[in-house]
Amino acid sequence: MIRRITDDSIDAKKVLAMIVHTTELEIETETGTSYFDCFKGTDLRRTEIACVAYGFQALIGNPLQGMTTYFFEQAGLSPDNAFKFNIGNNATSFVGTMLSWPLLYYFGRRTVYGGGMALMTVLYFAIGIAGIPPITYTDANWARTSLLVIYLFVYCPSVGATVYAIIGEVGASRLRSKTVALARSTYCLVAIVMNIIVPYMLNPMEWNWSAKSGFFFAGLSIFCLI
Repeated sequence: MIRRITDDSIDAKKVLAMIVHTTELEIETETGTSYFDCFKGTDLRRTEIACVAYGFQALIGNPLQGMTTYFFEQAGLSPDNAFKFNIGNNATSFVGTMLSWPLLYYFGRRTVYGGGMALMTVLYFAIGIAGIPPITYTDANWARTSLLVIYLFVYCPSVGATVYAIIGEVGASRLRSKTVALARSTYCLVAIVMNIIVPYMLNPMEWNWSAKSGFFFAGLSIFCLI
């Protein structure tokens, strides 16, 4: 397998020996550790950072991202336009994610994550304000859908992508896998709650908040910033 994925100048036996040695070191390093160690001393702070960073992604980033087409429809677009807008939204999100590479290199994790969250807060307020006029106002319909696309463009390179660099680096090497597991568990717990209540926010037969749900997420974003 090593010969298949490398060129002839690579000594496959040495590469295999290095893989075996690295695996043995990792096993030795993790031996004797438990999840309780993630909550002791400085490792507690590392665990908090990982869990909070990942949990915030589910709290203010992902809930609307997974329901953009439905959001566009409730914001006043026709199903056809909502679908087309969502295709453009996915392309914008892809570009935004690629933008995270130079941003992280030049500005660092904390600046990109925090700065993106601050911009997302402003955009959430703008979405909420744009959701006040009824859907009979065509210009307002396009405004709130466009603002959500801009929001997702900001979210993807910041809270969306940066969190994976944070949780992969913040944990101590001997507890890294356990720190990531705890962070992911936190994300899943928050996501379960948000995936239950967000459909109620957008459903016209339930809470019928539509784009005004931006005010709710703006409040959560302020809490996360603090």
